[in-house]
Amino acid sequence: MKKISAVITICNEDEPYIENCIKSVQWADEIIVINMASNEKIGEICKKHTNKIFVHKLVPVVEQVRNFAINKANGDWILILDPDERISHELARSLREIVNEDNFDAIRIPRKNYIFGNWIKTMGWWPSPQFRFFKKGSVVWQQEVHSVPKIKGKILELDVQNENNAIVHINYENIYQFIEKLNRYTTLEAERIKEAGRPFRWYKLIYQPSKEF
Repeated sequence: MKKISAVITICNEDEPYIENCIKSVQWADEIIVINMASNEKIGEICKKHTNKIFVHKLVPVVEQVRNFAINKANGDWILILDPDERISHELARSLREIVNEDNFDAIRIPRKNYIFGNWIKTMGWWPSPQFRFFKKGSVVWQQEVHSVPKIKGKILELDVQNENNAIVHINYENIYQFIEKLNRYTTLEAERIKEAGRPFRWYKLIYQPSKEF
């Protein structure tokens, strides 16, 4: 049988989530942890579940370490997770079936985003499909935040009508997390726009927020 590697990248802020994330992929043939944390407790939690832990310097966004993480995996198929994400039993069975049937190279999986304890189904938060399961060698990640990876091969879109066939994402649990991530991502986006040479336009201060609303 073809083997599945679950790959998780962590930093200091992920301590409350990491154990539940790892437990949700215990069915995988291999669990890889990329540790960007200086928190010793996180390291001890990971060691309880896997001995395949690799240290990486802290980077601003997880996309910048994705390719490094994938290269550490030995499985034929790679499952990418963030520490605040979970895999349901039903989704795990579906992924195993996909591997056994071997008809596709990359799978786009819907994701259930929970904000302040509520599953958000509107405003583009659902189904929020993600390329997180693929044959090794079929995906190369871009370096920008929230970038879509380059895919080589045949793609399967999982049915969004079955909500149990989705990654569970504990997105924000409190206002502090929301503001902290907002500040980090807006700074990165501003730097990207500046590097691209795009000029500032005053009217966008009104137009763009109104458009989003």
